[in-house]
Amino acid sequence: MCKDDGAGMTRQIIENHFLVSGSTKRPDLLRLQSKCHDAGFDLMRTGKFGIGVLSYFVLGDRVQVRTRRNLTSDMEPHGWVFEIEGIGSFGELRKDDAVAPGTEIALRLRDVIAEQATAWFDMLMDYLVRVVVKAPCHVRVQDIEGSVG
Repeated sequence: MCKDDGAGMTRQIIENHFLVSGSTKRPDLLRLQSKCHDAGFDLMRTGKFGIGVLSYFVLGDRVQVRTRRNLTSDMEPHGWVFEIEGIGSFGELRKDDAVAPGTEIALRLRDVIAEQATAWFDMLMDYLVRVVVKAPCHVRVQDIEGSVG
């Protein structure tokens, strides 16, 4: 799961950019990238290569996105939840007033062979501790039994 309290997404952004492979860059995003660059850091985004939500299915088989716009310029009165079970499924986008401002993306990793699950989880945790020095969001890894790393 990755969660932030940033700008969040509107329905239009979800439908026209997040869920569309190869969509063009939005002018508001280009302005934000420029502001970040001027402030001395890069804007980190998962969709920057134009493959959008499809990129999550390299590792996972289910994605849930909970988002609520946090900018007054195009704020909506409610948040959105999008859930999809794999590339071949249709997915569901629905309004949800309980969604907090920002974006939360939960990815269920693909099944791992049962007898290798513990070793795989340990390797993942070791990798994350070594590689993730600074993340633009809170990272929480949880195995199927609820153990959190």
